[in-house]
Amino acid sequence: MVVLMLGAGLCLLPLLLSLAVRLRLGIPLVYVLLMLTVFHGWYQANTALADGILLLLVGAAALSWVVTLVRKAAEGLGDSPPQNHRWRGTPQRSGLSSVYGRPGRRGHP
Repeated sequence: MVVLMLGAGLCLLPLLLSLAVRLRLGIPLVYVLLMLTVFHGWYQANTALADGILLLLVGAAALSWVVTLVRKAAEGLGDSPPQNHRWRGTPQRSGLSSVYGRPGRRGHP
């Protein structure tokens, strides 16, 4: 029975790891593994700080989920930004368009 449970756990491990990476939880997962193994003494001495760092890492992942959901909702409503530019909310003009867009200015020193 123990061998069967261990085998099932080892078969599910790659699936769980890929799910964690896909959910952008890879860095928090590595942090937890390091705190439980390599830096265990430091974790015991600084539990509040270590837990705060973990909360920040998971919060950053959750924030990236929210940003992704907002972008997907904007695409669904037809308010999607151009694919080749980063969306900044308002269109940006480059300084070159005003210089090269005027007739008579080209070729003059």
